[in-house]
Amino acid sequence: LGSLTAMKEVFSEHAVHYYQTLVEPNDTIATAYTIQNNGIPVHETYFRDVGNGSGSADTDYIRFTGEAGVIYTIETRNLLSDANTSLILYAADGVSQLAANDDRAPGIKSSLIQFTSPINSTYYVKSVHGSGFGIYGSYDLSVISSVNKTGGSQPPPSIAPQVRTTVYDKGTDH
Repeated sequence: LGSLTAMKEVFSEHAVHYYQTLVEPNDTIATAYTIQNNGIPVHETYFRDVGNGSGSADTDYIRFTGEAGVIYTIETRNLLSDANTSLILYAADGVSQLAANDDRAPGIKSSLIQFTSPINSTYYVKSVHGSGFGIYGSYDLSVISSVNKTGGSQPPPSIAPQVRTTVYDKGTDH
């Protein structure tokens, strides 16, 4: 006890993020973290602190506001420490599933959803560790609109690399 800060520093030096992020708790639709659709990622971990220095698996929810007719790209990047993301997009009711993606492509454990909003609405994204070995890991999650917006920005709640990746054609899972 009393060495959590030192442990975080050592783990961070080795890209191991076994601690809750600043946006927790975001484990349910009701506690979903609001993200802007400007492509600035939020850094998340699949780690829930159970209060004694150990952890358990974690589910993360984010929400964003969509505009009718606009295409949104929801993706994970910068997977570390055995992260394997699986995303599910829900309608404003938090129940109706609109899209899902586990692996962006064979052998690539990041996830990608491209979605055209049919109405002005709030949407929810559930992120869970994909099936396979492990339950922990960290990742960056972003939502970007096809409409070029000006003004406003969202500072990341934790330091996260700003790496761009290729966005694949709509309707494909590779």
